[in-house]
Amino acid sequence: MAIAQATLIHTAPSVFNGTSGSRAPNGTSAHAYFRAVTIVKASELSSGIPNNTSIKSFGFVYNTGASTSNSGTLNIYLVNTTDTTNLKSTTWATAITGMTLVYSGTYTVPATVGVSTVDVTLTTPYTYTGAGLYLAYDWNSTGSYATTGAIYQCNTNIPSAVKMATSATTAPTALSSSSSFRPLFRFGFNNPYSTDAAVVEAYTLGKLPIPFGNPYNVSAVIKNQGSDTLFGRKSYLNISGANTYSDSVSIDTLLPGNQRLVSFGNFIPTIVGANSVVVSLPSDQNNTNNSKTKSTTTTLNSYSYAQGSTPAGGVGFNGATGDFVAKFTTNIQKSLNQVDVNFTSSGNSFQIGVWNKDAFGNPDSLLYTSPTYISSTGVYTVLINPPVVIPAGSFFVGVRQLGTTNIGFAYQTESPIRGSSFYYAAPTGDSVWNDFAPDNAFRFMIEPKFALPNDVGVYSISPAASASITAGQTINLHSVIANYGTVTQTSVPVKYTVNGGTAVGPVNYNSSLLANDTASVYFSGAYAFTPATAGTYTIKIFTALSGDQSLTNDTMTVVYTVIPSSISSFPYIQTFDSAAGWTITGSALWNYSHAASAIPGVSTLDSAVFADFYNTSSGTVGMLVSPVFNISTLSNPLLKFHVAHRPYSPQDDSLQILVSTNYGVTFVPGSPALYLKSSYSNPPLSTKTSTTSQYVPADSSDWRLETISLSQFSSSPNIMIAFKATSDYGNNCWIDNVKITNSSLAVVSTSNVSNKTTTTLTSGGNVTDNGGAAVTARGVCYSTSANPTISSSHTTDSSGTGIFTSNLIGLTASTIYHIRAYATNGIGTAYGNEIIDSTMAVVLATVTTDTVTSITTNSATSGGNVLTDGGGIISAKGVCWSTSQNPTILDPKTTNGTGLGTYTSSIILLSPSTQYYVRAYATNSAGTAYGNQLSFTSATNTTAPVLTTDSISAITYTSATSGGNVISDGGDSVISRGICWSTLQNPTTADSVTINGSSTGIFTSMMSNLSPNTAYYVRAYATNSVGTSYGNEVTFTTLTPTLATVTTSAIDSITIHSAKSGGEVTQENGSAVTVYGVCWSTSANPTVTDAHTSDGAGIAIFSSSITGLTHSTTYHVRAYATNGVGTSYGNDLTFSTLVDGFSLPTVSQEIKIFNDGNSILIISLTSLPKGSIELFDLSGRLIASLKTNGYQNAYSLSTKGFAKGIYIAKFNSSSFVKTQKINVE
Repeated sequence: MAIAQATLIHTAPSVFNGTSGSRAPNGTSAHAYFRAVTIVKASELSSGIPNNTSIKSFGFVYNTGASTSNSGTLNIYLVNTTDTTNLKSTTWATAITGMTLVYSGTYTVPATVGVSTVDVTLTTPYTYTGAGLYLAYDWNSTGSYATTGAIYQCNTNIPSAVKMATSATTAPTALSSSSSFRPLFRFGFNNPYSTDAAVVEAYTLGKLPIPFGNPYNVSAVIKNQGSDTLFGRKSYLNISGANTYSDSVSIDTLLPGNQRLVSFGNFIPTIVGANSVVVSLPSDQNNTNNSKTKSTTTTLNSYSYAQGSTPAGGVGFNGATGDFVAKFTTNIQKSLNQVDVNFTSSGNSFQIGVWNKDAFGNPDSLLYTSPTYISSTGVYTVLINPPVVIPAGSFFVGVRQLGTTNIGFAYQTESPIRGSSFYYAAPTGDSVWNDFAPDNAFRFMIEPKFALPNDVGVYSISPAASASITAGQTINLHSVIANYGTVTQTSVPVKYTVNGGTAVGPVNYNSSLLANDTASVYFSGAYAFTPATAGTYTIKIFTALSGDQSLTNDTMTVVYTVIPSSISSFPYIQTFDSAAGWTITGSALWNYSHAASAIPGVSTLDSAVFADFYNTSSGTVGMLVSPVFNISTLSNPLLKFHVAHRPYSPQDDSLQILVSTNYGVTFVPGSPALYLKSSYSNPPLSTKTSTTSQYVPADSSDWRLETISLSQFSSSPNIMIAFKATSDYGNNCWIDNVKITNSSLAVVSTSNVSNKTTTTLTSGGNVTDNGGAAVTARGVCYSTSANPTISSSHTTDSSGTGIFTSNLIGLTASTIYHIRAYATNGIGTAYGNEIIDSTMAVVLATVTTDTVTSITTNSATSGGNVLTDGGGIISAKGVCWSTSQNPTILDPKTTNGTGLGTYTSSIILLSPSTQYYVRAYATNSAGTAYGNQLSFTSATNTTAPVLTTDSISAITYTSATSGGNVISDGGDSVISRGICWSTLQNPTTADSVTINGSSTGIFTSMMSNLSPNTAYYVRAYATNSVGTSYGNEVTFTTLTPTLATVTTSAIDSITIHSAKSGGEVTQENGSAVTVYGVCWSTSANPTVTDAHTSDGAGIAIFSSSITGLTHSTTYHVRAYATNGVGTSYGNDLTFSTLVDGFSLPTVSQEIKIFNDGNSILIISLTSLPKGSIELFDLSGRLIASLKTNGYQNAYSLSTKGFAKGIYIAKFNSSSFVKTQKINVE
C-alpha cells in the first residue's frame, strides 16, 4: 500500500550563535526593499537532507517578531554550489544569474513574542544534489510598517557570508554591505526513502581521565528521517584503540520525523591512549547517515569536550560581563591544579572559576576564583596554587568575562548540543544559570587537570616567536618550567632541539620546585642559540624528569624567522668591483665582467655584471639578488642603476625588477610594477640599435641611467632587490652602478638665449635626472637681479625629464636679465646655471599709406598697414593730412587703434576743390614713423539730379507703364533711378518703387501687383550723392473688373440618367474666376442654385459630367463661371435622356404590318400578367403605350400615323420583360 511521505524540516545552519534584525525582511519602512545572497555549506545540509531530495518549503527562525506584522512580496532563488565562502557578485542581477526562482509570492513578517518560525511552500520545488546552496532573497513591502523590526536567529561562523543591501525607496542594484550573521533557514522536504534512520549526533568526551572519570556513558541522537515508522531499531556503540567496548540499545517505536536520545552502557577504560568511538545503525535505504565517529583520549588527569584543537568561534558577552562553565564528573575526591583554556581573541581580562553543583545538577556555589589574567589567542594555561579540592561528583569549570568586550572563549559546534553540560550567567557572579541547550551549539574548549605526583612541564618560552633575530645573533633562550604535580622536585633537567636536531643541554634546575610553582631556566654561553644563516628555526624546549606521569605538557615549541643582517647606511653603491652580498639564483645567466664605464671621461674598462642572453637559450631565467637593505631611514627610497642593452633582432630579451619583503622567500613586481622592459616594450630595454655580434658596451653613451622609486615598500623596511633576466636568445644586457639612496632634488641645466627681441627671449633647459621623484614642473625663472627663483617671474613648461624650450615674454627693451632653468619634484626645486643676456633696443616702426578713395567735397578714405613694431609697442596709428607736403601728427589726423596690421581711416572736414597731402603714421617708444605720401583733390559742389515723369500707358486691372527722363545728374553720378507710386499723393522711394539703371536719360518702368479700379499717384526719381529728387506727379486709375466670359459645350454621351457637357472660360475680365462648371434644370436658363458641377478655377476649357437625371426627360444646360463680380453663364442647350430599360433586342423573327392609314395592331396575349405594353422607335422614343389588366387576352394599338420602319414592342410585368421587333411597311 502507498504510504504518504513525511514532511521533514532541516534547519541550516543549525548552530544559533547570534541574532540580527537586519539580515532578512524585518517589517520596518527602512527595510521596505531588501536583497541578499548568502551560502549554506554542504556540511550544514548533508547531515539533514538526503542527496537528490526535492526541497518543498522554505522559512526563517525568529527569536522575536516585529512590533506589527508586515506583508510583502518575497522572491527566493536557489542553486547548488561547492563554494564554502560566498564568491557571488555584489551586483544583484549578476548574483542571481543561473539561480532558480523557487518562490515568488506573499510573505508576512510575524508579530510574535519568543521563538517562532514562518514557512512558505515553494512555487517551484528544488532538487538538492548533496553540495552546498547559494540562497538569494528579494523582499519588497509597501506597508503598513512596524516600528520595531523582527529579530532572526543567526549563525556567525562564516565571515562576510551575507552580501546584502536595503532601501526605503527603491530596490537596490548593488549589494553594498556584508555580514557574518546568516539567518537560520528552514528547508522542508519529503524524504524519498521510506526507511531512513540517521545518527544525528554522538556525545562523548574528547579527553577522559582514568580511573576517576569512570564509568563514562556515550550517548547519541537517533532520528527517523524516512516515511515509515521504525520499530525495534537498534543503535550500536563500538569503542576501539587503547580500550575496547561494545554495546547496543534498541528503540521500540520511532515515528517519522521524530528523534530519540539513547545512552549506552558504562564504558570503564583502564589504559591511557587514543580511542575511536563509533555510533552506528543497521543498513537501510540511505546508509550515508547511519554512523558518527568521534575520538576520546583516555588520560591520567585531564578532561576536555574538544574534538581536536580547532575552534569554530569564540563566545562572549557584548556590553556585559558574565560566566561560562562546562560540567565534569569525578568518582573520587581530587585536587584541581591546572586549567587550559582556549581563546580566539586576545587582550581581554578574565578569571578562571570552579563551582560545585546543586541538588539539581546545575552550577551552585563558587569554589575558586583565579587572579585576573589577560587573554591571548590559543591555549592559555592557568595554574591553581594551592590546588582546589573537588569532592566526588559533578563540578563546573569555566571562564569569567570581566570586561564588556566579547572574551572570545573558544568553542566547537555540536548540533543538537547536549543538555545539562554548558551554562552561562550574566553579569559575572549572577546566581541564575542558563543552559545553552537546545538553542546554542557551543561546546566549550576548556581542559581542567587534576594534580599528579610527578608532573613537570614547560610553561613559557622567551623571546617570543615575533622577536626580530638576525643571522649571527646570539640568543639566550629563557624557559619557565612549572611543577604541575604534588611532589616537590629538586632536580629538573631541561633541553632543547633546533629543527629536530641533537638536543642541546641539559640545563638542570637543582633547587626545590614546590607543587604548582614555577622557575626560570636559561640557555646561555655554549648552550645559547646562535643561528648562522637566515631561515626558519623550530625550537622545542622540553623537561626530561625521570618518572614524569604526564608528558603532554613537557614540551613547548617556538618558531623563529631569522633574517639576514641588513644594510642601513646610505647611499649604498655597488660597482661590482667586489659584489659582496649579491647572489645569483636560477640558471647561470648572470656573469661578472668588464665593459666601458658608464661615467663619461673614464677611459679604462670598468667592472660590471651582464645577463648572457647571447649564449643562453630562450626561456632561461636568472636573478641577480641584492643583500638586505633596511630602508626605514629613507623618506623617499630610490633604486638607481645604469643599463646597456643591444638587441639581436627580432629576439625579445627582458629585464624586470622584483622586491622581496620576506628575506627572499618570495619576490613581487610591485603594484604598480616597478620595472619591466624588453626589446619591444615602450620604452624599450635597448640603449643602442640591434647587432648580430655579442654585445659589450664600448662607450659611456651606451649606458642609460634608470631611476625607480621604492616608496611602496617603505612600510616593509627590510627588502631585497632582484634583477630578473629572461632570455629570448638575443643579446647581452649589462648592469652597473647600482645605487640605493634617498630622493633628491632634480638635476637641471639652463640653455643659452636665442631669438632675442625687444620684449622676448628664448631659453630653456635640460632635466637630466629627476632625483628619484617625478618632476611635476619645470621651466625658467628670470629677473633683472641675480639668481632668480620661482618666486620671480617664471615659465611653466610641462613636466618630467628631458630638454625643454621656454619663451620669456613681456620683457623690457634694452634690459639685462638673469635666467635660470628650474625643475620641481617631491623634494623641492632645483636650479640650473645662470645665464645673463639682454633684450634688444626699440626702433621706429615701419608703416605704409593706403590709396585715397571715396573722395567727396568734404571727405575721403585712406588708411595704412603697420608692418613692424620696431621692437616696441605701437601705442597709436592712423593718417595725417595737410594742404602742405609731408604732414605730421601735429596736423589733422585720425587715431585708429594700436598694434600691428592694416587699418582704415576717414579723412573729414575738407574744403571742396582743394589739393591735400596724406601720410599714414605709427607711434612706439622710439617715436613716430610715417608712410609714403599721397595727394588728392576734393570734389567740387554738386546738386541733386533733375528729371521728369512720363505719362501712364498700358493700363490694366493690375498693371501700368510709365517712366522718366533724367535731364541732369547735378554734377555727381546717378546711383539709382526709377519710379515710385502710391495711392496717396507725392509718393517717395519709401513707397513702391522700380529701379531702372544708374545714369541720365530716358527710362521705362512697369508697375505691377496693382489693385483693380484704384487711383494711383506716380513720380519718377533719381539719386546721387547729394540726395534723391523727383519728377512731376501723374495719376491714373486701373480698370474695373466685370463678369467672366464663358461658353457652353455641346451635349453628348446621353444615357437614361446622365450626359456630358462642359464649357470654356475665355476671359476673367479683371477678377479671378474662383469656380466654373455647368448647371442644369428641366426649366430654361438654369443657374448655380440648380444642380451644378464645380470643375476648377481660372481660365480653362473644361468637361462636366451631368448625373442624377431622370430617364425620358428633357433638360436645359448652361456653363457658368464665378469671379469677384458675380456669376456669368454660357448659352442654354437642351437634351433628353433615354427611356429607362430600352435596348435594341436581337430578334430572330419580326412582325410585319402594312400601314395604310387605318391599320390597327391587334396583340393577342395568353395569361399576360398585369403590366404594360410599350412601343418605341429605333431612337428609343416612346411612340405608344397601354396598360394590361391581367385578365384580358387581346389588346389593339392603332398604327395610324406610323412611319415605315422598325419598331420595338416591350412587354413588362413584375415577373418578366420581353421584346418583339415590328416592321411597319
